[in-house]
Amino acid sequence: MDPDLLHAYGWRGGARPDDGCLGRIVRVDRGECDLVTDDGHLRVLSDSLRSQDLVAPATGDWVVVVDDPELGPLISRVLERANTVSRRDPSEAVVEQVLVANVDLVLIVHGLDRPLPPGRL
Repeated sequence: MDPDLLHAYGWRGGARPDDGCLGRIVRVDRGECDLVTDDGHLRVLSDSLRSQDLVAPATGDWVVVVDDPELGPLISRVLERANTVSRRDPSEAVVEQVLVANVDLVLIVHGLDRPLPPGRL
């Protein structure tokens, strides 16, 4: 167990959850997430189809992971987000799709071979 590992991934919080293991999502992939915990890297079920006040896990989220006897490691809840980068969900009319959460820096890169379309930012 390496408590400094999560600090390297941006954990600045104080108390850790009592109801499971703290982790940070580094990748979301259709129903499963790769995340980092004090014990290293872990692949868990994201349960992103479940409604949790309309919060589906996203890359960058801090989550609480529990060990389900039947399913194995499972995200039980998503902690409050400091910020998000999102877009309108292309498949829904008014639903927000979070692309990444809890980011400190965003870089936007655009080629110089064509004009910058402000509407795409």
